Amino acid sequence: LRGMGATSRWMAVLLAVTAEVADCYSAGAGVPLPRGRPLSTRHTALGAAGSTHAAQSSTARSSIFRCVLDVSLDACTAGRPDMQEGCGSLFDRFVRTFAGHFDNREQALADRIAGTPPRQGGGHEHIHCHLQPLSVRRANGAAHGPIALLATYHFAGAGPKPFRQRVYTLRPLAAWPGLGEVAPGEPAIEMQIFRLTEDAEAQLLASGGDASCLGWEEERHLSQSLLIRGCDVLWHWTGDHFEGDMVSESAIVASPILNADIVVRDHLTLLGDALWVNDRGWDLQGNYLYGNIHDIPYKMDRVGWAACESAWA
Repeated sequence: LRGMGATSRWMAVLLAVTAEVADCYSAGAGVPLPRGRPLSTRHTALGAAGSTHAAQSSTARSSIFRCVLDVSLDACTAGRPDMQEGCGSLFDRFVRTFAGHFDNREQALADRIAGTPPRQGGGHEHIHCHLQPLSVRRANGAAHGPIALLATYHFAGAGPKPFRQRVYTLRPLAAWPGLGEVAPGEPAIEMQIFRLTEDAEAQLLASGGDASCLGWEEERHLSQSLLIRGCDVLWHWTGDHFEGDMVSESAIVASPILNADIVVRDHLTLLGDALWVNDRGWDLQGNYLYGNIHDIPYKMDRVGWAACESAWA
């Protein structure tokens, strides 16, 4: 693809992804099922299984999505010394792996078969996550603002309106601050989480969730008033995947939906072909609100963009 013109390159990518998605769909209707592993082998505790999961990834599928991300992130990285000089670095690898569509259809189906419904039943809702790179303008007029992504989460079958939308900003750290079990001095990635303005949410809903419909500005869309304080996440590289933990064990956050303060905890895992999210919430009296009651993360596999509409239709 490197020697092709822009149009030819896009066509080659489109043909490759179309063939891949069509192949996935042969497994059944709806969101395509990742191939290569039987259903029962994919839902194990992380530990040693994390590296096994990564090692068993489909090479063909990963190469296709890597190609797609190379194209989709061009606008985010072109002419940026902070990205170009770090090409191949852990930060560059993280940003490129983090973007995309992720879906836990397979996990949710396994829960239903096992007779474990979501919430108090101990199972998982069927969730689709879309992480889109953003082009953000700095407040001082500079062309390139923070590295940021729009995160959109849908419940399958609940219609086009997401149940959660956030902007994630990413910043490489030369050394881990010494929190948790990671030794001080290890490189890390800081992720801050921002709410969206009501205007941004309305524009995104009208555009079908396309992040390019907005002119993203640091001063307007990444203001300190939108930052969800106490929920910063620090990511580190384990040797075969990324792990993310909140800077504190838990945080008290004001929930605009419940109009009350709640306690939240989160742990994340980013593999080459999957994003695992263990996001849980309680009220101040310790009563369960959301997340998996058995502390089992939502294990979302990377899927193609052609499957996206079926996830929330």
